[in-house]
Amino acid sequence: MLHLQINGMDCPSCASRVTRALQSIPSITNPKVNSFTGLATMSFNPDVVEAEAVAKKVQSLTGFRTSVGEVFAPDEGVVEGKGKDKAGNTTTPKVMRISIRGAGNSATWDALMDETGKVEGIVNIMRVDGSGEEVHHLVDVKYFPHQIGARDVLAQFSKWDGQHIPSTAAKQVDTVRQDIQRLTYSVALAILLTIPVLILSWAPLPEHPVTYGAISLAFVSIIQLYIAIPIYSSAMRSLFFQHILDMDLLVVMSTTIAYVFSVIAFAFQVVGKPFSGGFFETPALLVTLILLGRLITTHARKKANNTLDALCSLQVETVTLVVPGGSAGEATTQTISKDLVHMDDILRVSADSTIPTDGIVVRGHSQADESTITGEALPVEKQVDSAVTAGTINLWGVLDISVKRLPSDNTVTDIQRLLGEAQESRLPVQDIADKVASWVAPSVLAISVLVFVVWIAIGLGVRGLSGQESVIAALKFSIAVMVVACPCGIVLCVPMVVVIAMGVSAKKGVLFKSAEAVQIAKDVDAVIFDKTGTLTKGQLQVVEENLYVSGAAALTLALLEGSRHPVATALSSYLKAKVPSVDTTHRLEKLVSRPGQGIESTYNGKKIRGGNPKWLQVENDTRVKEITGRGLTIFVVQLGKDIIATFGLKDTLRDDALTLVQNLKQLGKEVYLVSGDSPNAVMAVGAELGVPADHTIGGCSPAGKQQFVKELQGNAKKADLDNEKGSIETKTKKVMFVGDGTNDSLALVQADVGVSLSSGTDIAISAADIVIISPTPLNVGISTVMKVSKEACRRMNFNFGWSLVYNMLAILLAAGAFVKFEISPQFAGLGEMVSVLPVVLSAWSLWLVKFF
Repeated sequence: MLHLQINGMDCPSCASRVTRALQSIPSITNPKVNSFTGLATMSFNPDVVEAEAVAKKVQSLTGFRTSVGEVFAPDEGVVEGKGKDKAGNTTTPKVMRISIRGAGNSATWDALMDETGKVEGIVNIMRVDGSGEEVHHLVDVKYFPHQIGARDVLAQFSKWDGQHIPSTAAKQVDTVRQDIQRLTYSVALAILLTIPVLILSWAPLPEHPVTYGAISLAFVSIIQLYIAIPIYSSAMRSLFFQHILDMDLLVVMSTTIAYVFSVIAFAFQVVGKPFSGGFFETPALLVTLILLGRLITTHARKKANNTLDALCSLQVETVTLVVPGGSAGEATTQTISKDLVHMDDILRVSADSTIPTDGIVVRGHSQADESTITGEALPVEKQVDSAVTAGTINLWGVLDISVKRLPSDNTVTDIQRLLGEAQESRLPVQDIADKVASWVAPSVLAISVLVFVVWIAIGLGVRGLSGQESVIAALKFSIAVMVVACPCGIVLCVPMVVVIAMGVSAKKGVLFKSAEAVQIAKDVDAVIFDKTGTLTKGQLQVVEENLYVSGAAALTLALLEGSRHPVATALSSYLKAKVPSVDTTHRLEKLVSRPGQGIESTYNGKKIRGGNPKWLQVENDTRVKEITGRGLTIFVVQLGKDIIATFGLKDTLRDDALTLVQNLKQLGKEVYLVSGDSPNAVMAVGAELGVPADHTIGGCSPAGKQQFVKELQGNAKKADLDNEKGSIETKTKKVMFVGDGTNDSLALVQADVGVSLSSGTDIAISAADIVIISPTPLNVGISTVMKVSKEACRRMNFNFGWSLVYNMLAILLAAGAFVKFEISPQFAGLGEMVSVLPVVLSAWSLWLVKFF
């Protein structure tokens, strides 16, 4: 994987040029270019082309200043199964950069590789800097943090004086800021040079045409030959290297024609044979106004990307590690890099400090400001066993927290990653906009030629002008047409709104993973909720137990080992607390989890299973019916064909669940409740929430949930969902599914919009289109989704309408179609600002929307 930093991109059409350049380079695959962050990511083969060569090639093809950001080593030597932790969850390897000494010769390097490469958890070691007999070298060490901690990795290189080099992954070069600085300098210089030219051209000064012309020529030449060089370079590279006719070329043609004509007119003036007055003010003002428009657009990009900038500032670089003092001594503290934190480390967070990563409070009492993550202004109480979130602020007390997620893989980095991926996604309408924009330049060039010919004909045949006068008048109209059109507004219509919409929603604790979700969410007709852990707290309590054979509690505990399902977690905690002396030494063979059904294994040659009655085919057993009849969630344990235990559990609703359902109904959305739990338990929860009985589905498998979504969408025939209530009326709807479990993943993918909670499983989060970041209230999250989608789409429609109307009207005005109303060529450069500014302001206004 290769990251390139790219300076100079003004809008998404520039990103398209970079993408085409990357696609022309051997071994480059899947290039993604983000014009808002100035970052390009791609896969490449370093054996075919070097990273520096890629950067140089892109710069030569596009003219944009390009540099290598990061290069990630390929996963060489990864052993099958190493990417799983003890719970069986897939984990991602980390990379640590280490400076070493004394490994210059091949023998020493081979010894280093032999000694460290065999360490459990270290996957790959790659030299990234230094060669031959040089003393210092940099190496990237790839390792699995669940097998070996970062400090232990560093210790393996102590013999070579290994020093940790802090990661810079979160400190990407601020290309937008650099672009603003460059454009500000250019605009300021252009204004200083243009003002005297305008005064000499328009002010009522004494007649000194040669003197004034000489001064104007000097100033305009600096503008043309120095300030406008990036525009010329971009236009020529696009034309000759990529065979693209873009708006930069029209700007170059128009300013060059005006400049050359003025120089020729001035030369004739000097030799005493004037044939026309020059118009040096035209190229000067054109370049200045165009650069000013681009400066405004770049500021808009910066503003649109403020959320990512703010997220970067939430990551602390150093943390305070609590070091145990042993049996006699007291604990001490030391400051270390965040990259050296281990899982389950104890970190100390002082008052008014940023919490460095996700964890659990083990000592202390305080309040946390979580507004940076959830948008909630009120402080949240934190005490022992309270969960804390990276990027939030500890307000007054001292907290010791146990690390549950590494700083390189916490809530803040999740948000950064998802926002980055979302910004790279595209709506289908963007492809249409880009195609329209690509035709603007050639169409405008053809129109400008036609305008030139028509006005010469009008000048000679209608106005009775001389040939010279007709050509000069036609030339001014033609130049105005070439400059006044602006496709930037068209290509910015969608991405500018999408990026800001994602930033606004992220401030409220909601992450859109794709641009398409922003567009579709407002149109959903039905919202389907999974029950456990979504509308309920997922903190089940065992309220009834029935153990029918000796040892049933121990077997149940063994069966539930390693399961993260809310029912399994609640049962395990209950049994360990209720029967502390229970024998937990049972070892079951071949534990298999069946999502939406239960768990099965083998004990003494017999099959042992635990789960819902439908899967176990015991729903008609009187012992089971007695529990389900009271609306409890039931867990049945079966050894062979005999029931050895039953447990009744009860969950509580989320505090905002009822408000959420009522709000959705007010918006005209149909609300459904589905679960793998028993129909009676689901119906009981539905009754509390005011969900109609025929909209609650119990005993639903993962495939059944998917089938239910299909049926609502009109994509499937009426399905037998075994809900004891018959089929719902088949009708085509747009469906949103909200769930957090692995058993919800099929439905999340099938739905038009899938919403998961960040506290859900990795599979559910991966399958969803939208993620609600914990601890954002579900009602706030869903309301934000609906509001952001509605307001964003309204602005997209306005922007499209404005851009199309502007370009048609501006071209007609510049062409002189309205006779009494026209745009002078020197003011045509205002076109970029007039076109882009309403689009920018429309998108920015999303920050002003009141959501609640």
